[in-house]
Amino acid sequence: MTIAKHIGHGTTLSIGGTPIAQVKTVTPPGISREEVDTTTLDSTVEDSLPSDPRNMGELQLHLVWHPGDTNHELLDTAFNARTISVYVLTYPSSVGKADTFSGYIKSLTPTALEGKNHLGRDVVIKLTTAIVRA
Repeated sequence: MTIAKHIGHGTTLSIGGTPIAQVKTVTPPGISREEVDTTTLDSTVEDSLPSDPRNMGELQLHLVWHPGDTNHELLDTAFNARTISVYVLTYPSSVGKADTFSGYIKSLTPTALEGKNHLGRDVVIKLTTAIVRA
């Protein structure tokens, strides 16, 4: 059986329908759930149950930052307004899928300034809904 391998080139991220330009890397969110310890004094083994609600995760991205760029200023505006927005992470055409979710910008962090490197920014988006993949 042959399994197709996909590359990330062509992946895009948009906020409220507006694409975010100059994205270098994207780490899609993972999901997790805390465990609740249900071990009692008379238990013979340690016992735990998954809790609800589950943690929807965080999307992380690194971009070539252009202060003053309309699309990049959109991130600042959303952060300052504490806006929960709809995001769409569109995978390359070889994958043919897109993840849609709501979330808010948790952090905007400029990267270190170095002589020959681009001016960068790390962005963390905290999901507030489950991902819908279509």
